[in-house]
Amino acid sequence: MTGRHELIGRQRELRAIEGHLGRRVPIVVRGPRGAGKSALLDGVAARCRDRGVRTLTVEVTSAGEEQWDLFGVQDVVRALRAGFADIGGPRLAGALTTVNHLCTPANYAAPAARGRLLHQLQRLFGAFHGGADAVVLFDDVDADPATVVTAASAALRAGCDVVVACDDESVALELTVFGEVAGHVVELGPLADQHVGELIAAATRQRTDPAVAPAIRTALGSLAGNPGAVLALCDRLLGQGRLTHVGGALVLADPDTPPALPPDHWIVRLGARTHEFDLRLLALIADSEWFGMDDLVVFAAAVDVELGACGRAVDELTAAGALRCTPDGVLTLACPALGATAIDTVGPDRLRGLHLAFARHLGSHDGQPGHVLLRLADHLAAAGGTDIDGIDAVTLLESAAHRIQPVNPQLAARWRRSALARRAPAARVRRLGALVAELIRIGRYDWLGEVAAENTDASGELAAAACLAALHTGAAPPGQAAAGSLVDRWFGARRLFGAEEAEEVARALAPLGGTHEPPTTRSARQDGWFDPIGMFESVLGAAYGTPSGGPFALCSRIVDDYRAGRWDDALSGARTLVATYPAVTPVHELARLLAAEICASRDELDLAESWLGEPDPRAAFPTLRGWVELGLLVRRGRLAATLAFGRRACTAAVRAAESGHTAGLHLLIIRYAFLAMVFGEGGGLVEIEQATRAWCGRSDATGPGVTELLLTAVTRDSFPAARAAATALRAGGHRVELATACLIAARFADDTRPWLGTADEIAEELGDTRLRTYIRSLARTRGVTLPRRTTSARSSAVVEARIIELVKQGMTNRQIAVAIRLSEKSVERHLTRLFARTGCRSRLDLVASYERGVLTGA
Repeated sequence: MTGRHELIGRQRELRAIEGHLGRRVPIVVRGPRGAGKSALLDGVAARCRDRGVRTLTVEVTSAGEEQWDLFGVQDVVRALRAGFADIGGPRLAGALTTVNHLCTPANYAAPAARGRLLHQLQRLFGAFHGGADAVVLFDDVDADPATVVTAASAALRAGCDVVVACDDESVALELTVFGEVAGHVVELGPLADQHVGELIAAATRQRTDPAVAPAIRTALGSLAGNPGAVLALCDRLLGQGRLTHVGGALVLADPDTPPALPPDHWIVRLGARTHEFDLRLLALIADSEWFGMDDLVVFAAAVDVELGACGRAVDELTAAGALRCTPDGVLTLACPALGATAIDTVGPDRLRGLHLAFARHLGSHDGQPGHVLLRLADHLAAAGGTDIDGIDAVTLLESAAHRIQPVNPQLAARWRRSALARRAPAARVRRLGALVAELIRIGRYDWLGEVAAENTDASGELAAAACLAALHTGAAPPGQAAAGSLVDRWFGARRLFGAEEAEEVARALAPLGGTHEPPTTRSARQDGWFDPIGMFESVLGAAYGTPSGGPFALCSRIVDDYRAGRWDDALSGARTLVATYPAVTPVHELARLLAAEICASRDELDLAESWLGEPDPRAAFPTLRGWVELGLLVRRGRLAATLAFGRRACTAAVRAAESGHTAGLHLLIIRYAFLAMVFGEGGGLVEIEQATRAWCGRSDATGPGVTELLLTAVTRDSFPAARAAATALRAGGHRVELATACLIAARFADDTRPWLGTADEIAEELGDTRLRTYIRSLARTRGVTLPRRTTSARSSAVVEARIIELVKQGMTNRQIAVAIRLSEKSVERHLTRLFARTGCRSRLDLVASYERGVLTGA
């Protein structure tokens, strides 16, 4: 991705430049480094060449040995020689020879000779012009701005159009007051959010997961709309293997770890060479909880530099967009990815030394830290909890943790963990249990695992803590006592996971306390969905803190997003889970099964098969897999095989339910019953009833649940039961299951239209093409006309224009669908209408028609 890329998000600026060509006025493209000035000039050059306009791009590189070349003649000569085969002729060849002969250090030293050189430079541009339309583009002007003003002025006087790319206001000012005609300045602002995702997709030439662009925007912060920074960060993430292909799209692995800019990025180099303390200031700010302007005095003393140098560095870095200063003087990194790079570059040893030097300076007030207690504790903890002159680090960290606990319990836990490492063995044992309980309560299972690994105490409590951390972080530790069998069961073995295993979890975690009521332990919600977080809540009670990250949090979000109809988010979560946590566990299987179901519903059957994988007798959720396979069979049109498989799957699900493994049973029952209803197949009624009895026997619900209501509706032609189920699902926001309930209700309702309309609306939201086809067919059979949910003419034209822009970039229909958040089928429909309306037979013809204005106002 090191090359130049398409003009994504710059069409307005390109049109502005084209509108001023031919007026013989200087056009200045101005924007910060990485804004895409070079790419825009490339686009202008390509458009001009397509119209037969002579085009010359001058790369401004005059420096080093050619510093004497005050007019930038050598850059112009190199550009003309490179393109001589296309634009050359006898007149241009003679002018080139003359100018090259005059361009010497001696001639620059003599005023008269320098004047002749300038005159011949103008004649050289005139020879290039040759009486035809001609454009000269000057790129990377900031490498030597003074020379470009002279060369650009000579080109303008020769009758050429001139376009200059720069980020220097003085260059723009000098050029745009050329002669008596005002020039034109095109400002390149940051890319809009939608264009960032398109840029990533175009640069990688792969379908990108919807979560990639927001993650990169967050990491870049102030540079989020800078195309150069976006491409540089993507390039680094690809090289590190963190941008990886999973489930048909590029996904960012370990999104909670901040990505780092490459060391050669211009803003990193700026921070490194700003002053003699290189990136240490940025690293310390990024690694500190608080850092203000007042702390610059301490930093200057800690690194032994002048305070004025620190102030100038802050001003320069703030002006460049690297730092941000709040009104109360707090300094933060405006670009988190820059902070990650600074920390990596400085290294852990030097960074700990900085924190220690900072702590010593703050603690040098007669041993009474007073108002600097919290800042001192932060630096002491980052330095490893080392004692400093007159101050006991352990006592100070405990005191600071007690003070900060009510407002920031995570920070308090970090300080207590640092204090624990410095305690004597006996005191450490006493404090260890309290720290373990606190880490569980705040949901920091990553820290819990590290604490368990750092302490070799073989107590049951520590073994249980290691087990709990392993399950929550997706990283299996070596087997530890009684907890080892549970960890082995969870990782790799892929055994069935249900009520019995949940009781084993309760026994393994008993040393941590909890509710002490294993019989009530649950691994599934009352509505039948696997719920690992609920399982631990039932085991540990109020002592359990819900994790904000990790595989369990992802699993919970995937299930919720699937049921609520947020299928793009559910697929994104499944990809992130697989890419970030490679170990095979039950939550991975659940994520893969839901991803397969979504892809099958969207007619991406090969991708669905890929997510599903080969059958495995050790699978954790065989009933849930049966539900997915049943859906795949019907979508492949294999009716007889579908019904036969449904009977076998229900029989197998009953056997699994007898052992307490009911996850997915309700989904299988409803799907098979619905298919039997649609296809008039009553042979599977026995299997359905057996499965239902198994489900009801294992359910904790006190009254008839949605599953029982829907089954009653199917087997007894009961509209009231279907309506009650739909009401419950609508109240819970479960859009996917609501669509099925509406279809069942439509079979028995007197007024079919509202039920089919709701189901059709949901199917369109989900992108479930097969379901929508069935709904439309059923509506025609019942004589019902469903509302057309199409965009207005104006919004449709906007969508079509966006699609054509992405076609120009060489994107496939699938990549376009991801970029503009439509289904692939919707993109295909838009393109079909465009081809029909314009008579075009290829995508290239369609783009050409759009650029000629054929589609304007369509």
